[in-house]
Amino acid sequence: MIFDVLVVDEPTGTPRHRLRIPHAMDDDAVRLSRISFDTAPYSLGPDRLAFGVRREWVGSSRPNPFKETTLSLYEPRGAALALVLDDLIVERSQGQWDLSCAGETVVTERILRMVPGQKGQDISVLERITQSTSREAKNGECSTTDQAVAPRTIRLSFDGKRYDVPRLIQRR
Repeated sequence: MIFDVLVVDEPTGTPRHRLRIPHAMDDDAVRLSRISFDTAPYSLGPDRLAFGVRREWVGSSRPNPFKETTLSLYEPRGAALALVLDDLIVERSQGQWDLSCAGETVVTERILRMVPGQKGQDISVLERITQSTSREAKNGECSTTDQAVAPRTIRLSFDGKRYDVPRLIQRR
């Protein structure tokens, strides 16, 4: 499916900027469940501002739950929109369990902060991962243990046109 991103002049309803992205909404066992605007002010540099679009994907398997949210950033340039950040995974939850109690889940969350860079604003990404393990206790109740992985920071450099997102943190 094609995904159209439009910036519209509010008083007249006339499109000012447009970007067509083929296959951006294609799904399979993991389906697109939600699209929303991210209204944070993503400053790329002096007089350059981008806006975000978040897409949420959900898996259909109960024993292997999956949920993922991606962020793409767009900058108006002339009459067009330029994609400056492509499908950065900002949240992911995936797991495997026996449909009763026993199982494991890994939750990843990434928080973005704009920081000065050589060719504009870079993005500093703080990554937090929590691993949860559930087991049936001796008393028959389900017990869950959470373990946080040491947080890490990933820097996405801006080359003046776009951010290079490592494949491991980008939706494929």
